[in-house]
Amino acid sequence: MSSHAIEHDYHLVKPSPWPIVGSLSAFLLTFGGVIWMKGLFGIPAGTPWVAAIGALGGNFHHGGLVV
Repeated sequence: MSSHAIEHDYHLVKPSPWPIVGSLSAFLLTFGGVIWMKGLFGIPAGTPWVAAIGALGGNFHHGGLVV
């Protein structure tokens, strides 16, 4: 028997912010691509900023900000 206070039959990991960062980045990249190509929600076509924010967030999520 080990000296841990609570024994579980499964492994508990510490909470991490990276899954939500990756999900939001993928969402922004996807809808940013749609906005860039077609326009959406009153934002005119040819606006690349939303896709760029999603791409930078995904890039940061996968190992640091690489520009």
